[in-house]
Amino acid sequence: MASLARFRPAARRVPAFARAIQTYADTTQLQDTIEDQSKPFTVKLHEESFRSYQCETPSLEVEVKKDELLKMYKDMQTMRRMEMAADALYKAKLIRGFCHLAIGQEAVSVGLEYGIKPEDRVITAYRCHPFAVMRGGTIKGVIAELLGRQAGMSHGKGGSMHIFTPSFFGGNGIVGAQVPVGAGIAFAQKYLGNKTATFALYGDGASNQGQVFEAFNMAKLWDLPAVFVCENNKYGMGTPAERSSSNTEYFTRGDKIPGLQVNGMDIIASRHAVQYARKWVTEGNGPLLMEFVTYRYGGHSMSDPGTTYRTREEVQRMRSTQDPIRGLQRYIEEWGLATEQELKQLDKDAKAEVDQAVEEAKQSPEPLTKDLWTDIYYKGTEPPFMRGPRSPAPSSLYSPSRNAGTPVSAPQTRNPITIRLRKILGTNFTDEATTEALQTLSELYGTQSPVSASDSKAQTAEDPDSDDDWTDENAHPRLAVHDHREGLNETASRARKNLRRDLENKLAQGSQQFLQAFSEVDQTLDELQKHVAAMRIACDEAETQLRLSSEASQSLLDRAESLRSEREEVETRKSIVMLFLNRFTLSNEESEAITSREIAIGPRFFEAMNKAERIRNDCRVLMTGEDGPTKVGLDIMASTSSYLEQGYEKIYRWCSFEFRQMGRDVQLEVGSTMRQAISRLSQRPELLSEALAFLTQTRQTALLSAFLDALTRGGPSGLPRPIELHAHDPIRYLGDMLAWVHQAIAAECEFLESLFGLGGLEDEGRARRMVGAVRTFEGSEEEGWVKELLNSAVTKLCVPLKVRVQQTVRSQESSIVSYKVANLLQYYMLTMRRTIGEDALLSTTLSEITEVSYKVFFDAIEAQGRALLRILLDPDDPSLTPPLPILEHAQLLREIMHVYDSSVLDETASEPGQSFNRILDVMLDPAMEICAAAADEKTRHRPQWDQAVFVLNCWCYLQSVLETFEFTSEKRRTIQEKFDERVRLLEDEHYENILRDASLYDTVAIINSKSPSDPLSHLLPAQQLQPTLARFSLWLSSPEVVHSPRLSALSSPSLHSTIHRVSLVRVAKAYAKLCEEVRKSENRYEAASTLLGMERPFGQVGVLRAIFGLEEESEESTVD
Repeated sequence: MASLARFRPAARRVPAFARAIQTYADTTQLQDTIEDQSKPFTVKLHEESFRSYQCETPSLEVEVKKDELLKMYKDMQTMRRMEMAADALYKAKLIRGFCHLAIGQEAVSVGLEYGIKPEDRVITAYRCHPFAVMRGGTIKGVIAELLGRQAGMSHGKGGSMHIFTPSFFGGNGIVGAQVPVGAGIAFAQKYLGNKTATFALYGDGASNQGQVFEAFNMAKLWDLPAVFVCENNKYGMGTPAERSSSNTEYFTRGDKIPGLQVNGMDIIASRHAVQYARKWVTEGNGPLLMEFVTYRYGGHSMSDPGTTYRTREEVQRMRSTQDPIRGLQRYIEEWGLATEQELKQLDKDAKAEVDQAVEEAKQSPEPLTKDLWTDIYYKGTEPPFMRGPRSPAPSSLYSPSRNAGTPVSAPQTRNPITIRLRKILGTNFTDEATTEALQTLSELYGTQSPVSASDSKAQTAEDPDSDDDWTDENAHPRLAVHDHREGLNETASRARKNLRRDLENKLAQGSQQFLQAFSEVDQTLDELQKHVAAMRIACDEAETQLRLSSEASQSLLDRAESLRSEREEVETRKSIVMLFLNRFTLSNEESEAITSREIAIGPRFFEAMNKAERIRNDCRVLMTGEDGPTKVGLDIMASTSSYLEQGYEKIYRWCSFEFRQMGRDVQLEVGSTMRQAISRLSQRPELLSEALAFLTQTRQTALLSAFLDALTRGGPSGLPRPIELHAHDPIRYLGDMLAWVHQAIAAECEFLESLFGLGGLEDEGRARRMVGAVRTFEGSEEEGWVKELLNSAVTKLCVPLKVRVQQTVRSQESSIVSYKVANLLQYYMLTMRRTIGEDALLSTTLSEITEVSYKVFFDAIEAQGRALLRILLDPDDPSLTPPLPILEHAQLLREIMHVYDSSVLDETASEPGQSFNRILDVMLDPAMEICAAAADEKTRHRPQWDQAVFVLNCWCYLQSVLETFEFTSEKRRTIQEKFDERVRLLEDEHYENILRDASLYDTVAIINSKSPSDPLSHLLPAQQLQPTLARFSLWLSSPEVVHSPRLSALSSPSLHSTIHRVSLVRVAKAYAKLCEEVRKSENRYEAASTLLGMERPFGQVGVLRAIFGLEEESEESTVD
C-alpha cells in the first residue's frame, strides 16, 4: 500500500469563489412580533441556508406555527431518545448484528415528514429507524424488531434493514440499491396518475454507485415525480467525502436534473426545502436532487467508534454549536413560544414514551420455530408442496399472519378437505393396476360371501329409502361372480350412490329441523305482535292525558316566561351598572391604597393610580354631552382628581424620606419602585423639584465626606490606603484624586440615569451613548434633571480638589514632572467635559487648574532656556561635539515628547502636533541660538577651532532628537532650512580650502576676474601655469581627494560625504573651465594641448571625475 501512496490523488480543493453553505441550527430570525401565538407567523432563514443548481432557491421567508414547532421539537427529542436507547441495548448485547444510528441527523427525518403528505412514498438506506416511526410505525415496533421479538414491525425476523410501513418502503442493506427502487416507485405513482411524490434517500458514500446515475437518467428521461435526497454527513463509513468524491457538491451531480443544497441542521430550513421539492415534482417539472448537509455524532455503525478518522473535538464542536435540537429550542425560547420548563416537560415526556416502548419490547416473546415458515409468500400465492418428493407442506406455512388486521378466507378450491373429497370421488377404478390391487385386498381381507341377486332384491325391498337408480336390475349374478372388473365397478357405483343418498338424507333432516324451529319463531312473533298492539293503545291514552295537561298548564308557562324575561332585563341593567361603577369609580381597597399612609408605595398603589388616571381620561366622554357637562361626569372628575392629588402627595413624602436615607451612601442602587415613583412624580414638576432638593443636599454631603475620607483615612480597614500618603509622588497623588472623582461621577451618573430610567431597557426609544462620546444632555426633560443633579452633587468637591492640585503644581521644580501633571489634568478636564458638560462647575475648575499647570510648565522651560543662553563654552576644549548642557536639554525635550506622544489629548487639533509647536519653539530656539552664539565667542578666543562643524554637529543632534516623532515635522522643516544655510556656507569654505590645497585658488581667481579682452597668457603665463598644474597633479595623489580631515569631525558621515562630493564637483568644473580657457586661441597659449597633457589629469575632465569618484554622474550634471 505504501508503494501506491504516491499515485493517490491529492484531496480536491474547493475553488476560492465557491460559496459554502452554512450548517448552523439557530440562524433563523423572527420577522415580526408574535401577537397571537395561535396564528401562523413569519420567520426569515439565513441567506446561506440554500444553494441551487439550474433552479430557483426557495424563499427565505417561511411561515410557521407554534404548535407545529413544538411537535417537531417533541418528535426530534423522541427520535434521539429512541436511537440512544438502541445504542444502550446494543452495548448491553441485547441487540445483535448490524445497527446504524442517526443521532445528530434528526432535522432531516422529522423535517422530511413535516414537509410531505401521508400519501407520499419514502425509501431510504439502512439508517432508517426515525423514518419508519415518522411514516406510521411505532417505537415499540422498531425496538422490538432490533431485539428480534414478535412485536417487531417484521415480527422480529428482519432487523434494522427490513422495516416497512404502507408508505415507507424500508431500509435497504445494499449500498445505493434503494435509489433505482425509488425511481420504480415514482414510475408506479405516475403510471397510476397519483399526484404524489417519492423521496429516495441515500448517503454521500453511496453517491458514487453506478446504479444511482442510471436511476437519475431514467428518472429524467421519463420526468418521474422523484426527489433523490443525499444525506451528506461528511463521511462515507470512515472516509471523508473529499477523499472519495471528485465532486462533493452532490446536488449538482444530476446533469440536467436541477439540484438544491440545504442546511440539514436547521429543521425549519429542512421542512421548507422538502415542501419546495414536493411542489416541484408534483407540478410535472420532473425529478429533483436534494443534498442535506448534516452530521452524525456516532460512528458509521455500532462497530465503528467514530474517532479514528475524526477528532473528538470536531464532534464536540458540532454538538455544542450546530445541534438541530438545541437550535430549535433556542428558536422556541427566544420567540416566546414556550418556557424552558415547558420544553423540559416535553423532554421528560419523550423519555417516558421511549422507556415504556423499550420495556414493552423487552417483554415481547421471541419468534417461534414454526414462524420460520410464515410471511414468506404473499397470501394466496403459496405453493401446495415444498421442494422434495411431493411431501405436503406444513399446515402452518399458510396460516394467516398474527398481526393481520382482518381474517381472509381462502378460495373454496384451496380447502384441503374439499381437495381430498374431490380426489376420492374423481378416482377411476377401471384401470388394471387399481383393479388388481382391489382384488388382492379383497382376497386378503374379504370374508363375506358373494351376494345373490335374490338377497339383493330382498335388501332393496326391505330398504324403503333405497334409490332405484342405484340398483342394476339387469345385472346377472353369474357375471358378478366371474367378472371381477364389473363387480368392482358396480361396488364403486353403489358407494357413490350410497354417499349421495346419505347427503340428501342429511339435507332433508336439516330442513325439517329448520322448519320446526322457524314455526316456533313464528308463534313467538305472533305473541309479540299482540303485545305491541296493547302498548299502542296505552300510548294513545297517555298522549291524550298529556295533551289535556298541557292545555291546563299553558297559562302558567306564559306567566313564568314573562317573569324570566323581566329577570333577565334586570340582570342586564345590573351588570351595566356594575360595569359602569367598576370603570368609573375606585373600590375601597384602591382608595385606601392611594390615601392611606399605612400602605406603602408598591404595585398595589401604582395599579390604583393607573386606574384613577384612566377614569379621569374616560370622564372626558361623560363631559361632552349635548347639554354640556353632566353632573355625574363632574362628580367623578372631582373625586378622581382629589385621589390623584393625594397620591402625588404620598409619592412626594415617600420619595423625600427615601432620598434622605439613600443619600447617605456613596454607592446607590435604584429599585423599580423608586424608578416608577419618580416617573409618576415627573408629572408634578414642582413636587419633584422639592424632593430632588433633599437628594442634592445629602449627595453633596456624602460625596464630600467620602472624598475627604479617601484622602486622609482610606477605605474600610485601611484599604485602599489614604491618597495623601502618596503626596511625595505628584503624578500618583493627583491621578488618584482625579480618578476617585471620575469614579464617583460615573457612579453618580449611573445612579441618576437609573433613577430617571435612562440608558436601560426602559429607554429603548432613545439611542444609547457610546463609551467616551460627548454627552449633550439634550432631547428630554430627564436629561436636564440628570445634568442639574450631577452638577450639584459634585459642587462641594471643587474647592478641596482645586486647593490640593494647585499646591502640588506650584511646588514642582522639574519641568518634565510639571508637563506630566499638566497632561494628566488636561486628560481629566476633557473627560469631565464629555461626561458632565463644559459648563459644569467641576469642568470649569479643572480647566482653570489645567491653565495654571501649563503656565507653571512653560515658565519652567522658558527659565531653563534663559539659563541655557548664559552658558559659555570652554575655550581650551577642542571638541566639536555638542556640549553637555545641550545634551541634557535635548534629553529633557525627548522625555517631554515621549509623554506627549503617548497621550491622547491632541484629537481636536487640525494637524498632529500643532499644540506642541509652542513647546518646541520655547525649548529649541534657545538651544540653537546658544550653539551659534557660543561658537562665535569661542572662535574669537581660539581662531583655529572649527566653528562651522561644531554648529552643524549641535544642530544635527537636535534634529535627530525630533526625527522619531511625527508631530515635530513642522519644526524640523524650520530647523532644516537653517541647517541647509549653514551647510552651504561650509561647502563654500571647503571648496576654497580644496582649491588652496590643490594650488588652483589663484589660477581660478584670475580666470574668474579677467577681462574678456585680455589674453589669459598675459595674466597667467605658461611658465607660471605649468608648476600650478604639477602641484595639482601631485595633490591628486594625496588621500585628501577621497577623505577630508576637517569634515571627518562631522557627526553625520552622510553629511561629510555630501559636502565633500559637492566641493569636488565644483573643483572639476573649475578645472574644466581652466582647460577650456587654455585651449581658446584668443588666450594665445602655444601648444595648449601639450601644456595641459604634461600632468594629470592631462587636460581631460573625465579622468579627473574618475579620480574624484564622480564617474556615475552624467556630463550635464557635471557641467551645470
